[in-house]
Amino acid sequence: EEVMANSFVRTAGHLLRKRLPSVNPLRWLNLHEYQGKGLMERFGVSVQKFRVCDTPDEALKAAKELAPGAQELVIKAQVLAGGRGKGVFDTGYKGGVKVVSSSEDVKKIAEEMLGNRLITKQTKNDGELVSKVMIAQGFGPPRETYFAILLDRETDGPLVVASPAGGMDIEQVAEESPDKIYKVKRKD
Repeated sequence: EEVMANSFVRTAGHLLRKRLPSVNPLRWLNLHEYQGKGLMERFGVSVQKFRVCDTPDEALKAAKELAPGAQELVIKAQVLAGGRGKGVFDTGYKGGVKVVSSSEDVKKIAEEMLGNRLITKQTKNDGELVSKVMIAQGFGPPRETYFAILLDRETDGPLVVASPAGGMDIEQVAEESPDKIYKVKRKD
């Protein structure tokens, strides 16, 4: 019995170390931008001040709270897809990321986003329903950068991807200037 158990453990260990073909990859962790920012803030990473809102009235209230000390305000549709800034809503309204200078503009934009479907390169054809928007203080960065922690399918672990060359068009940066994309994989 002990010999069988040891054999089973060795075989199971061998199988676990082996790359087995996956049938359908599953995503077990999906975070909206505001959730990621919240985690970073909780662990001491500096992020701009932000609020998450379900209604246009909440968005206006948040904008008024955040406006003092902000050069601008940013309103972002919260869906699990990239390319939100270049996305189009099912109503025809363009852009799931907007930069404004007044609190009143935030309410108008929230009315256009909330309850509608945002269609991007990364969504299904009918888009994703926007039920939350994030209002954040803008700080007018002189350039866009990109930073992400992704699931590396080769190692089944985290992969840090960063680039000083931009955020909105990271796929284009990867195509045209792959030397500007930096990756750090998990080391076993």
